[in-house]
Amino acid sequence: MQIGASSIATTNDTWVLKNTRLRVIVSKTTGQIISLVTDKELLAAPAAIVLVDTVDNKTLTYTDGVINKGSTTSSGNRAILTYSLVYGNSYTATTTLTCTPDAVRWDVELSTTLTPDREMKITYDLPILSSADEAFWAAPGLPAKIADMRTQILEYRTTTYLPWVCLYGQKTDHGLSLIAPPDVPKPGLTFFMETADNPKRMRVSNHHLRVGASKPTKSSLFLVPHEGDWRPGLA
Repeated sequence: MQIGASSIATTNDTWVLKNTRLRVIVSKTTGQIISLVTDKELLAAPAAIVLVDTVDNKTLTYTDGVINKGSTTSSGNRAILTYSLVYGNSYTATTTLTCTPDAVRWDVELSTTLTPDREMKITYDLPILSSADEAFWAAPGLPAKIADMRTQILEYRTTTYLPWVCLYGQKTDHGLSLIAPPDVPKPGLTFFMETADNPKRMRVSNHHLRVGASKPTKSSLFLVPHEGDWRPGLA
């Protein structure tokens, strides 16, 4: 179905969301984002959600969950995909991807049947650093060449003053801003730029999240495509 400048389609194996500048392909089997394209493919490997239960010191990835059948809807100029990963009898992570004409919003709501309440981390794991040449965030002395960077740990309100990191290439004239939206609480938010990993990756971690029976918690991330400069990311 076509929704203004946003659309969503299904194949046997995938869901495909598109706007005028970004295409997102999601696996129906794993819930991973297997392709993220502006004018080029940005992902060196699939992107996914990683959960950490800090009480039990347990990490949960897509391999630990079973995906429920997804649903697609439309509302105005938005195309919306919703699906859940169920982790045994402990956690359910419901993902909603909302495609608008200029961005994709990636929401995760985490619920549990466990007691007592848990402290959780919800991390967006995106192997995208190899697709860009430069990075910018709200701190002095930038932009920085990604090829020359060591691993960066950017804590919101401490080492970066906005919940935003911009990755871009001037020669290819493509950019992608990762923004944690202001309407979702951020008791802890850290951007990890893992330049020593293979592939190089960006991890956006929401931590100190409290979840309990009938007490879900949420995280959210905007993926905003734009021209090959950091300034459009602030527009």
